[in-house]
Amino acid sequence: MSTRKFCLTFVVFLSLAAQAVWAQDEGIVVLITNDMEENSLKQKMEENASRLLTAFNEAVKTGKKPNIPGGVITEETKKKLKDLWSMSAMACKVPVIQEQYLKTYEKEYQIRNIPMTMYAATSDSTKYEEIALTFAPNGMINNIEITLKKHQYMHVDWTAVADTEQEQRIKEFIDRFRDAYNCKDIKTLDIFFSNDALIVTGKRITRKPNSDGTLKEALPGERFVKQVQTKTQYLAKMKNIFKNNEYLNIVFDSVEIVKHPKLDPKYKDIYGVTLKQYWNSSTYSDIGYLFLLINCCRKDQMEIVVRTWQAENEIDSYDDIFGFSTFKIEVL
Repeated sequence: MSTRKFCLTFVVFLSLAAQAVWAQDEGIVVLITNDMEENSLKQKMEENASRLLTAFNEAVKTGKKPNIPGGVITEETKKKLKDLWSMSAMACKVPVIQEQYLKTYEKEYQIRNIPMTMYAATSDSTKYEEIALTFAPNGMINNIEITLKKHQYMHVDWTAVADTEQEQRIKEFIDRFRDAYNCKDIKTLDIFFSNDALIVTGKRITRKPNSDGTLKEALPGERFVKQVQTKTQYLAKMKNIFKNNEYLNIVFDSVEIVKHPKLDPKYKDIYGVTLKQYWNSSTYSDIGYLFLLINCCRKDQMEIVVRTWQAENEIDSYDDIFGFSTFKIEVL
């Protein structure tokens, strides 16, 4: 019995070693470490993920767009990848990726925590990000997302949550919400916002200098004026922003997720998300704080009921950030 175990371990070690050598010479190897009932599907997912990441590395090396082999990603994902690549080329510097698959809320297979080096479209800067690959039932990749890393979540209060399903669902929602901006996906934003959503944005007002070049002391050189918009008004504004910007790179950080403080069962599906947003585009950039009030009662789709933004320079302490206490919320 012990001999069999030793031989099996040795064979597995040789297999991994051989694949690691291949990764260094030829490309990236992705290995799924947990079992799957359909072994052929597991192999197909590993193969397609490996071929995709290898194509990314080759594109960065040659300075060209990724040449993805047929059957690796869906046509819809090709369109999304084009948008992502215009924002930032990406490469994987880890020759062997070993991760477990998980099932998303929509019951699709997904591999997360894939480390990527992102190359900014408009500068020589690079940064570390993680992506997730989602797979169709035939093993083709049907979504690529830049995801939030574990350390970017400050606090998640999951008290009174029966299982981890809601946690996974909200995290997926936040990833896709950010993804919609970076991919200029107005249709997804339309789905994510409630028809009656309250949306508070900020308009930058820059004071003109006096004739001698100094600013009037009464007001700072730059401030933001709050604007309350309907969903229709906000989406119309975003359409123009998407149209007039060659690229968008929206980063979320310091994410905090909390349940509504009321113990009434009517509020059990109401969550608040506070996060720091870094907005970078070809024409504009700022840093601010978002508060999202999310209604999770619908099983088919979450909805953003409230979305507010505050400039970083308006926040002296964390208590200044909008939250549940800012709004009177009644669930009928």
